[in-house]
Amino acid sequence: MKRKIKFLSFLVFLFLLIPTLSSCTYINSLIRIANDGETQKSVPNTELTVNYHFDDQVNTVKTTDRNRFEFPEKPTKEGYTFGGWTYKDSYQTLSKDDIIYKTETSIDLYAYFSEGDKYHFSDNLNYNGPYFSKNGLPSLGKPKVLVVPVNLGGSTDKSSYTPTDMTMIDEIKKAFNGTSEETGFESVSSYYKKSSNNKLELEFDVVDEWFTPKNSPSYYEQYDSKTDKYYEAGAGLILNEFIQSYDSKYDFSQYDYNKDGYIDAVWMIYNVEPNYNDTTFYWAYVTYSQNTSKKYDGCYPRHYGFASYYFIHEYELSRKQRREIELYDMSDITYDAHTYIHETGHLMGLTDYYDSDKSKGGTGGLYGAGMMDANQGDMNTIDKLLLGWIDPYVCYTNSDVVEFNIRPFTETGDVILISKNKPGSIYNEYFLLELYTNTGLNSHDKPIDLPSSTLERIKLNLENKRNVYGIRLLHINATTSDEYNGKTYNQQMDFVYNNSTTRNLFVDMIVNSKTAYETKASKTIVNSYALITDIDKEINLKTSTYRMTNQSNIFFNFKINELTENNAKINIIF
Repeated sequence: MKRKIKFLSFLVFLFLLIPTLSSCTYINSLIRIANDGETQKSVPNTELTVNYHFDDQVNTVKTTDRNRFEFPEKPTKEGYTFGGWTYKDSYQTLSKDDIIYKTETSIDLYAYFSEGDKYHFSDNLNYNGPYFSKNGLPSLGKPKVLVVPVNLGGSTDKSSYTPTDMTMIDEIKKAFNGTSEETGFESVSSYYKKSSNNKLELEFDVVDEWFTPKNSPSYYEQYDSKTDKYYEAGAGLILNEFIQSYDSKYDFSQYDYNKDGYIDAVWMIYNVEPNYNDTTFYWAYVTYSQNTSKKYDGCYPRHYGFASYYFIHEYELSRKQRREIELYDMSDITYDAHTYIHETGHLMGLTDYYDSDKSKGGTGGLYGAGMMDANQGDMNTIDKLLLGWIDPYVCYTNSDVVEFNIRPFTETGDVILISKNKPGSIYNEYFLLELYTNTGLNSHDKPIDLPSSTLERIKLNLENKRNVYGIRLLHINATTSDEYNGKTYNQQMDFVYNNSTTRNLFVDMIVNSKTAYETKASKTIVNSYALITDIDKEINLKTSTYRMTNQSNIFFNFKINELTENNAKINIIF
């Protein structure tokens, strides 16, 4: 059938485009946090020419004031969904800020379209999630988060790892707000902007001085041994002291992005080394304050992260304190934000996927794949779905469409949600199918496993150097419970299943063979163990050993009709 292109409104907009007024992106604060000489990002004072490419047409728009730049009206194409504007041969859709801050005076943008419609689920963690995600850090938009350096008796200037021209607070700023070039991987901010495909742009305000709590560190340590859920944790006591002490200096309402009456999140970075042998206090974790007795600028303190500054230098620290070998090469990282990135996922309501109690629960899991399991790579398909970052293709029994064309998930967000019945919510049981590639946010954290066999080691090293790609399939059961389970510091609250203590798992990767302990496979997650690459062969799930939560057989098979590192054509067979 000949496709009709509805382009008239698009052309009219381009030729009649008139810049519109916009306000400055300045947010009032009772104090302004200095940057110690860091260069502020500014919009170039130059004319900007944008060439919009749509099929075989090119339309040029010029603007003399970049602050007034706006994208044109979305073009339409029958049978396709417009996904955004990209650079040539790129999957990353661009935001307004990506354009106006470019130093170039002429930019070419290309319209991206996907075949078929994607289903938008509105019940992500921010709006209809489990208890822990309530009043937490929004996963959409541009929230501001306060980062507090906390003095617990360590250095307040330089550590043994600090560069000579930096201070520890400078390094904290880089870890939270730096660029990928500055950090060697990503900062917390740059990671989430890329992972969310520009749907989340976190701005971290790092306090320019160390906050010293009024009591000795041992005073706060004792509160983390309390078992009663109504006790405030030691770190929570420190948080409340900071809020009270700085109430006259800060307008805390600016950190309530969703205007729900709670400060979205506060990070506290303390200046002593973490204790890998005792993770009750000197560790990295996220929880929430029990204090609801007083509001500050109309907001209660609530969720917070607590972690050591020394995680910024975990490569050196691991050699000092631990014997275990890292899952990936960290030697090229200048400011390591992996731990902060993982814990920030908790601030938005995500749970851990690693097995914290191997004496309980079922077999399987994610085997180390993803940021919320082994602190590596991109967020998984279920994470991005829960956070509202992706709109999946949906396929279920009796669907009209069972053939899909998907691109690399880490770069585009393309994923197929496969359900037995038509899904009405993401809090259900289903499968998520993606084209995995070790590109984008997966490109740095390639495994560096050291198998005992020299032959295996050579094979793995070769795999890590080439472009690895294949189909990854996750079995999800995100069923929720209305009953709060009473475990004060358990991020898995309100989900019926988890990857640690329940027989049925929250998320389980379909692999060649299940293992009882996911660590056995954690460092080979991007090889043939976990990726399906057979072309023109029906992958038989219906008679496999995998089962649904009710122990019935899986209800579908699938076939890969085409597979490259850029594209996969998938046929779902019910």
